[in-house]
Amino acid sequence: MYFIKRAQRHVLCIAFLFVLSLTFAACGEPVGIDASVSPALNSAIAQTSPSQGSGQPSASLRLAKPGPPLTRLQPLMGTWQTELTIRQTPTSTPVVSNDITTRWQWVVDGCYVQEEMTGKLAGAPYYRLGYLTYNNLDERYEFVTMDHFDTGFMRYQSVALDSGNMITLYGHFTEGGSGPKLEGQVIKIRYVFSWQDENHMSESMYFTRPADKEYLAIRYVFTRQK
Repeated sequence: MYFIKRAQRHVLCIAFLFVLSLTFAACGEPVGIDASVSPALNSAIAQTSPSQGSGQPSASLRLAKPGPPLTRLQPLMGTWQTELTIRQTPTSTPVVSNDITTRWQWVVDGCYVQEEMTGKLAGAPYYRLGYLTYNNLDERYEFVTMDHFDTGFMRYQSVALDSGNMITLYGHFTEGGSGPKLEGQVIKIRYVFSWQDENHMSESMYFTRPADKEYLAIRYVFTRQK
């Protein structure tokens, strides 16, 4: 019995060492390329494999570094007096507030821009928090916001790199607060950032409801506080 148990332990040790050797061998192999993912991601996978002593930074490090599409957002930084105009429908009377302050700042080592709005709208507290970035891997701007109006995130993405002082993103949301006829409808949004000069900018949200034409639903007009 003693010799049987000893032999079993010997076999287990050999099996363990064999598995361990396979693990170390796998660690030295380059990551496989998947044709189903984007060329940019495949390039990143290939370049983050062992560099063979090249001394070059990995693709993951290079793609994580903020580039010109992100640093062009520097004019946003600071505190802004904000005018908010909202139209529930193309023909409704707009609701306007001049009692909102917006603060933009870099966060996460300059990889994201944080937008924070505080103030009042129609006599009630108003708050919105947003994060804007440029996704180097997918080559697009991404913007996400949250506010008092519902518990869902508003998400937007660009489809092209705009030139000049404008960024256009697209998103959608499910209507939930504009009356029973509109509730449950999926509304498409075209979201436009526009810089007039270093002290004036705007954000415009254009809504398109099913079977309706696009209209300007929400507009923020910013004047830099001095």
